[in-house]
Amino acid sequence: MRFFFVFLFILFFHLPLTAGEHTVSTQISYNSEQSSASGYGLIYQYQLIESFEFEAKYLQSGDLQIINDDKIIDGDYHSFSSGINFTKLHHQNLTVKLGFGASLISSSSNNLLIDQDGIYPYFQIAASYKVTDNLSLTFGHSSQFNQAALGTNHSLFISLNWLFSSNARSYSKSLIQKNAIVSITNNKLAVAVIVQPKIISRLSESSKVHARAVSMWYVQIGAYQQADNAHHKALLLKNNHSLTFSVSFHNELYRVLSQTFSTKNAALEYLLYLENSFNIQGLVKKI
Repeated sequence: MRFFFVFLFILFFHLPLTAGEHTVSTQISYNSEQSSASGYGLIYQYQLIESFEFEAKYLQSGDLQIINDDKIIDGDYHSFSSGINFTKLHHQNLTVKLGFGASLISSSSNNLLIDQDGIYPYFQIAASYKVTDNLSLTFGHSSQFNQAALGTNHSLFISLNWLFSSNARSYSKSLIQKNAIVSITNNKLAVAVIVQPKIISRLSESSKVHARAVSMWYVQIGAYQQADNAHHKALLLKNNHSLTFSVSFHNELYRVLSQTFSTKNAALEYLLYLENSFNIQGLVKKI
């Protein structure tokens, strides 16, 4: 178990923090053995790729009390934990998380309650609701599997989260806005913005003829037979990476496309940026 905790700790802190979404949180928890004051914690999360994030947490348990063999055992503890969360976007603002990892008990006021320097696995499930682009709330349940008198340790928690992006994402957002303005100014090809998932972007016949004439370059992230699948992919890119992609129906498929580029080299450079910064795979197409 100690080896597992060290492995997670090293893996987490040696990741290149150049892309993805960072989250800093404050947490209040209520343990099943809570006797008075609630616990509190500080959390850092880093979403490396879509549907997968790393988590590091500091937790103060608050005052706990259990009755064991007619004896009352009081105490509290401090811990550091490291683990991973699997995430799934339930709809545009709600994300469900399933996580596990290990906690190191850095200090314990009563070793009969929980052993100091012990390393114990934990499991948690939570739901996070995005209030604004940079603010979200998380509600969840955590179970830590201890030894000593505390045993299996259940707690409910709520956290207030501040989300922010790396410089790479900020650069990506400004690049997309700049190219969109240039494209519209030059009357090239207007890329439709998704307003609702089931609204399919369609160009007029004259616009299609004009589009074929100019033959712009795109980065295509996916192509689907069902429109809902294409729109869902575009929403994931927007929510997880602040990347704006449109859905266009072409050659019997619903395609998830970037903004337009006037040259193939420009599109290839943007695709390389997506692969290196977000681990997003795609291909360059001329439509």
